[in-house]
Amino acid sequence: MTKKDYIAVARILSTVTNKRERQRLAEEFAAWFRQDNPQFDVERFSSAVFEPAYARATRKSADRRPSRRSRR
Repeated sequence: MTKKDYIAVARILSTVTNKRERQRLAEEFAAWFRQDNPQFDVERFSSAVFEPAYARATRKSADRRPSRRSRR
């Protein structure tokens, strides 16, 4: 799996409204991802799963860089 896959799963899991179910699913996916990739960062994944949506949106807009289009 790739980083994009891990991010996609974290985003999907973050939409689960039942906190116990979200925790259970996050732990199961993290264990699976850790088997797939020993370098997988469980802490980072958990943070992404439990980060509030508004924080993700704020961070995403702050991470954008201006376009480097040449002006002619």
